[in-house]
Amino acid sequence: MLTKHIFSVLSYLLLAVTALQVEPNWEITNLERAIDVTKSYVKERQDIEAINIGSEPLDQFFIAVPKELDDSQAIMVPVLKSPKTERAFLVPKNFTVSNGDENVVYYSLQLPVPISPKSEITLSFSLIATNQLKPVPEYAPLADSMSITLESTKYPVSPYVIRKYAFAIIGAVDGKLSSDPTVEEPMDLEFNSKGGNLVADPTECTIQPNTYIPLEISFTKTEPLPYVSYLQRDYWISHWGNTLQLEEYYELTNKAVKLESGFNRAEWMNGQFTRKISPALTAVQIVLPNEEVSDAYFTDKVGNVSTSQFISERLVLKPRFPIFGGWHYNFTIGWNHHLSDFLKQGPSDEYILKVKLLDGLHDGSYEKVDFSVYLPEGAEYIDASVPFKYDNLSVDSSYSYLDVTTGRPKITLTFSNLVDELKDADVYVRYRYSFSALINKPLVTSMYVFFALMGLYVLRKVNVSIRPSQWK
Repeated sequence: MLTKHIFSVLSYLLLAVTALQVEPNWEITNLERAIDVTKSYVKERQDIEAINIGSEPLDQFFIAVPKELDDSQAIMVPVLKSPKTERAFLVPKNFTVSNGDENVVYYSLQLPVPISPKSEITLSFSLIATNQLKPVPEYAPLADSMSITLESTKYPVSPYVIRKYAFAIIGAVDGKLSSDPTVEEPMDLEFNSKGGNLVADPTECTIQPNTYIPLEISFTKTEPLPYVSYLQRDYWISHWGNTLQLEEYYELTNKAVKLESGFNRAEWMNGQFTRKISPALTAVQIVLPNEEVSDAYFTDKVGNVSTSQFISERLVLKPRFPIFGGWHYNFTIGWNHHLSDFLKQGPSDEYILKVKLLDGLHDGSYEKVDFSVYLPEGAEYIDASVPFKYDNLSVDSSYSYLDVTTGRPKITLTFSNLVDELKDADVYVRYRYSFSALINKPLVTSMYVFFALMGLYVLRKVNVSIRPSQWK
């Protein structure tokens, strides 16, 4: 009996290990890869054409991502381009394989329809990763440019053989590439410089599965590397005033090259760095929504900051000092909207609020974001919806001006590792707010004011004097 049980367990483990192997049933006939380093984070895109070389229909395709890139992943979006189906966006699922590379993370893509033998598919997947661009050296004198290094791979890592490959590095000004010369390479990859980009034209080749060859990309960058370590984004809803108030608190830093010595303002002004683009962050561009904005303000720890202006649907903020590499700056901005531009009323006293996840920086990444919506006092929270995963959702109460009963329901969504490319993502919050709850606050407030005035009137009638009354 014991022997039979052990045999069953071993059989199960053997089947499990077998199931974790990626079978070479696909062949990638063409792969075009592009890495974009024009922003403060890295964007990579792969366009893949593959054919089913197996003997049975397949409904699963595997992609691979280098581990150091996956650890800082902000977005991964696989899309099936052909065959055309109703469900083009594919959901990547992390998958541990036994016949893969330890430096690589594998994802399984479930295709919406089985692909028959000898049939082809076309898909692409885009990935954005933060904290990949490193200034080298870390410290340098004040200058209008810096040298950046990116660690990547020379060839795409895939569990399938690749027959044709093209590679482009976008935004690599004065780019230089280096890899281990002792490693045997599957092809002769020749790069040409075209308008600040490094391009290797499509070349027929045979890149074996799980080929992993590190590549160091060095280039010159003149722009800063903005990074928000914490963003607190609060929406306040007022039905009585028909206003939607937004307030954002930023903890901003610059991950560009650090100053080798202390800051010299005379050198900064004489070099006219204030008039040109440099690794120092001298202005912050906030992309404004299309809806009407009013009563905008900009403050920091000291007080109000007057150096801000609206330019072409953007709010341009100028900090009190240039933010060099490793420097920090905390500030708060806010403005008002018409609530009717963002709120829709449904049946049974239900309301749906639709707002953007981010307005924020024109170029930047976010380590942590707390996104909060403060409902009116007396409202009942129903649910919230966002198009991608969040870390946490909490619902509690918060008291503000003239909140005298239960307080305002506060809904907070916590996110990590976001980028400005997500500024078009919508957040939906559904809640119930009855007419009785709407008029309850002014009635209760009026009652408190009435009792306060009555109390004041009564107190004025009480003789609190310590002088003895005169005899009549």
